[in-house]
Amino acid sequence: MSFNQDELEAPAWLNDDFFRDVMREANNDPTIELTSACVLRPGTNKGDHYASVMFRTTVTYRSQCSKEEKSVNLIMKTKPEAEGLKKDLLEDDGLFRIEIDMYSKTLPEIARLMKEIGEEYKYPRYIYGALKPRTILILEDISGEGWVMADFISTLDDMKPIVKDIAMFHAASVVLESSDSTFVERYSYTFAEKFMGFKGMITKGFGDLMQLTQKYPEFAHFAKPLEKFQEKLHDLFVSQYDPSKTYQNVLIHGDFHYKNMLHKLDAEGRHTDTILLDYQICCWTSPAIDLYNLLDMIPTQELKDQYRSELIYMYYQQ
Repeated sequence: MSFNQDELEAPAWLNDDFFRDVMREANNDPTIELTSACVLRPGTNKGDHYASVMFRTTVTYRSQCSKEEKSVNLIMKTKPEAEGLKKDLLEDDGLFRIEIDMYSKTLPEIARLMKEIGEEYKYPRYIYGALKPRTILILEDISGEGWVMADFISTLDDMKPIVKDIAMFHAASVVLESSDSTFVERYSYTFAEKFMGFKGMITKGFGDLMQLTQKYPEFAHFAKPLEKFQEKLHDLFVSQYDPSKTYQNVLIHGDFHYKNMLHKLDAEGRHTDTILLDYQICCWTSPAIDLYNLLDMIPTQELKDQYRSELIYMYYQQ
């Protein structure tokens, strides 16, 4: 198994004193003491994420309020300290501010609204978040509770819990916005301009496409349209995140693809439940962005070719 290079060695400030203080604050209990050292591990496999540096650990502790020893598995996101593109993209704390706000305020409210109508919206438990003096988000690590990551989804039945989750998320956000005058402003920051900072990756992608038009005569007619599209790409991409003036806007997940969700499976390997992850680039805009990802970044090609209309209908049925 390979890991991201920046997750092989944790920063010195992620030490036992830090985790002791985190547990004291999270539990509102100043008497908590650790009973064993915290050993940090890389948080994800190589290539699984780009918008943070992640680590896992287990914190074992005891409190004067309860003599019983307890433990909790944690997963944390921090900002990269090594110079490079990832550090530049995360320099202003905007994405961390959004995700801390999501886990500490908005997701609990979405879960509350769903519970009122007999539904359940699941998300990893928020433990701690801060922008200063160090930027960090800490959640309960649920990977040991039977939640697993899957590849592209290959059956319509396995898509159902995913469609239900994003539909509930969108619908609840509309209710929250209607009763909170600050909601839209809190989620007005978009990742669009930052994504365009991946100029090297975008240029390479178009370069690869242009090579195909040169190598295969049947693709030659795409060359000029591709050149024109690349010239307009920045303005076009940024404008896609502008709130709609015609249709209902929602709080979108924004990074809604198969690697940003975990699933529960039954004995036959069928998906019985899904939980969404990584709420860093949520923003208030058209649901079309998440729906595009629902149709093109989660199901296999065969599934979306056969059931595209059914997936859209399933979303609106929720």
